[in-house]
Amino acid sequence: MCMETITIKHINESNVGLLCNPGVIRELSDAFSFRVPGYRFQPKFKAGIWDGYIRLINARTHMMPKGLVPHLVNKSTELGYKVKFEEGFVDRFKEDIELDLSKYNLKFPPRDFQEKALATFFRKKRSIVISPTGSGKSFIVYLAMRALLDHVEEGQILIMVPRVGLVRQIFSDFEDYAVNDSWNASDDVVACESKQDRLSSKRVIISTWQGLQHMPKNYFERFIGIIGDEVHEYEAKVGSTVLNNCSNAFYRLGLTGTLKDAKTHELALTGSFGPAVQVIETHELMERGTLADLDITALILKYQDVGSINSKTKYQEEVDWVVRNEKRLT
Repeated sequence: MCMETITIKHINESNVGLLCNPGVIRELSDAFSFRVPGYRFQPKFKAGIWDGYIRLINARTHMMPKGLVPHLVNKSTELGYKVKFEEGFVDRFKEDIELDLSKYNLKFPPRDFQEKALATFFRKKRSIVISPTGSGKSFIVYLAMRALLDHVEEGQILIMVPRVGLVRQIFSDFEDYAVNDSWNASDDVVACESKQDRLSSKRVIISTWQGLQHMPKNYFERFIGIIGDEVHEYEAKVGSTVLNNCSNAFYRLGLTGTLKDAKTHELALTGSFGPAVQVIETHELMERGTLADLDITALILKYQDVGSINSKTKYQEEVDWVVRNEKRLT
C-alpha cells in the first residue's frame, strides 16, 4: 500500500499550507485541537453549533500556524504518513547567524543557560525559551535583538510585552547593558507610549500587545522579527490578531518563566513562536547561588467564630470575611 504523503508549503511567516487528502487533514485537525476553558458556557456550545474545540489546522483552507511544523512532522510520522517540504522551504532555516557576543562590550558575560537560549533560537529561528524569574530573560532579549540587528539590515523588530511598565523597564535595561558599548538604545529603539510612537521608523519597537490590537493589518508587515516577553500572559486574541498579522516575521522568540498557567493554550503559543525549550530550572539557580534558597513557612490561623462561612462558601467570600473581621482589625 502506498504511504500517504503530506506536503508542507510556504504561505507566509505566520502560516503554512498542507497538501494532502481531506481525510488526512481532518485527522490532523483533530490532533492539533484543544477545548477552551469554560467552553460549556459559550452560547454557540449551548446552541449545539460548536463542540468547544479550537482547531489550529483549518480543514477547509488546509492552513496551519508555522510554528507547529516540527510537531506536525512528529505527529504525521506517528500516524504513518510521509512528510515532504516544498522546494526551498527549509533553506532559510539553515542559514547561519553570527553570534559574536564579544563585539558588544558587555558589562558582564552571559551565563551558560543564556547562551543556550540564544543558540537554540538562532539555530531553529523560532522557539519559546522557558527560564525562571530572576534568570535574566531581559538580557537574552537584548542579545537576541542586537544579533538580529546585525544580521538583517532592513526591517523592524517588534518586542512585545503584556504590561506598560515593562516597556520602559526593557528600554532601561537595554541602556544599562550597553553602558560600555558605542551602541545607543535611543538611536535604534523606541519605547511606545502612544500610537505615534508605534509608527516610528526606528528599527526596534517595544510595545504592549494591547496597544497593537487596533493597528491596521498592513502595519505588521514591516516586522522581520518578533520577541515576545512573558508570553504566558498573552490572551488568545493576541495570536489571532497581532502575531498572525506579522506575516513577514521569520525570526520569532518567546520568553516565559512557565507555560503551566498560560492564558493561551501551549499549542497556540507554539504555533506563533515555535517549540518550547527549558534552559534551566529554579532549583538549579538556587544550587548555583544565583537565586536565594526558598524557605516557606505556613501559618494556619484558626477562627473560633466563623459565622456564615462553610464548605460552600466561595473563596473570594472567605477572603472578604477575613479582611473585614472585626477581631482581626482590632
